[in-house]
Formats: sequence, structure tokens, C-alpha cells
Amino acid sequence: MEPLVAKIIFVFGYVVANFVIRTPYIRAHHRLAIRANWNTRADTSLFLGVSVGGFLIPLLYVFTPLFSFADYSSPLWIGATGVAVLALANWVFWKSHKDLGANWSPRCRFARSTSW
Repeated sequence: MEPLVAKIIFVFGYVVANFVIRTPYIRAHHRLAIRANWNTRADTSLFLGVSVGGFLIPLLYVFTPLFSFADYSSPLWIGATGVAVLALANWVFWKSHKDLGANWSPRCRFARSTSW
């Protein structure tokens, strides 16, 4: 698979996961009051690490020539396997959000009353 095709598929999968699937749930939960905030410095540090490793570096690779030394063509079957894994991962991501429903939260917060 050509690097440009792989980059386009990656960006499409990223947009589906982070905007199409997650945005409706974030909007629904921003209207709820925060009852408890259990975020710690460790949570913030881990979120920052995931953001850099899972968002910033891949987008720099896709949209700048900074990592162009890492471009190479791979066999079509590897690309097809990657697309299948991406589709499965996005389905699991959607399914988890759907199954959690009102219990899903973008952060560690509780907006509904709890029984404990």
C-alpha cells in the first residue's frame, strides 16, 4: 500500500473515531453538572502522553515532511489487514459508547446520583 493511501485511510479512521463517534456523547455530557472530580496529576500526565503519542506525532507524520524518512510501500495484504483492524477498532469504540449510554463520561466525573 502506498504511504499516501495509508495516510488518507488513517485520517479518515481518526476522524470517524474522534468526531463522528465521540462528539455526540461529549455534547450530551457537557450539559450535566459535575458532582465529583477525581482527576489527579497522574491522570493529566497520562492524558498528555496519549495526546502526544496518539494525536500529535501521527498528525505531524501525515501533514508534514518531518517523518518522511519513514515512508515505505508495504504489500497490499498488510494494508488491507490494517484497514480491517481499523474498522473493527472503530466498531468496538462505537459499541462501547453505545452500551455505556448515559454512564459514559469524557472525564472522571459523575453527573447522576449514585447509590453509594
